[in-house]
Amino acid sequence: MRRSKNAENLRGQTLLFRCLETGFVPTAPALGRDQRGRGMDPSRRELAGQRSADQSVPEGGENALMHNPIWMLVPWVVFAVAAGVKFWRLTSVYRRRVQGTPSGTERARQSLERSWQKDQQSA
Repeated sequence: MRRSKNAENLRGQTLLFRCLETGFVPTAPALGRDQRGRGMDPSRRELAGQRSADQSVPEGGENALMHNPIWMLVPWVVFAVAAGVKFWRLTSVYRRRVQGTPSGTERARQSLERSWQKDQQSA
């Protein structure tokens, strides 16, 4: 019975190979990429063993895992605070102008009151 392509890929990623030139010991696909990137012959390798079950996370990768997904919200909170501060600073000129001077209807009312006072003084 012929093995599926996925089974071959998984098998290739559980076997560890050692590069005969550098001594690097990764899986077969990773060693092939490394050797091709360095311009070396990809056939210069030997079988070093099989990855153990407890080595499912690559070495050094355990620190890269996020243990608490709530930390994914931190960048969004930083973005929201920065956007709020930016909006507040952009609208500060408008707020100062609106709060410091009377509105159009208030100015019209004051103008009418002044004209009525002038009319009453002259009468």
